[in-house]
Amino acid sequence: MSWAVGAGLVKGMDDGTLAPDKGASRAQIAELMMRFCELFA
Repeated sequence: MSWAVGAGLVKGMDDGTLAPDKGASRAQIAELMMRFCELFA
C-alpha cells in the first residue's frame, strides 16, 4: 500500500484515508487502472 500511495496509484477514500480491508467498486478499480496506464505505460 505504501508503494501504491507513493506512486500515486492509490489516493484513498474521499476523506483521504485508506481502507484496504474494504472491497473496491468497479469505478475505483477503473480509476486505479487508468492511473497505472498513465504512469507506467
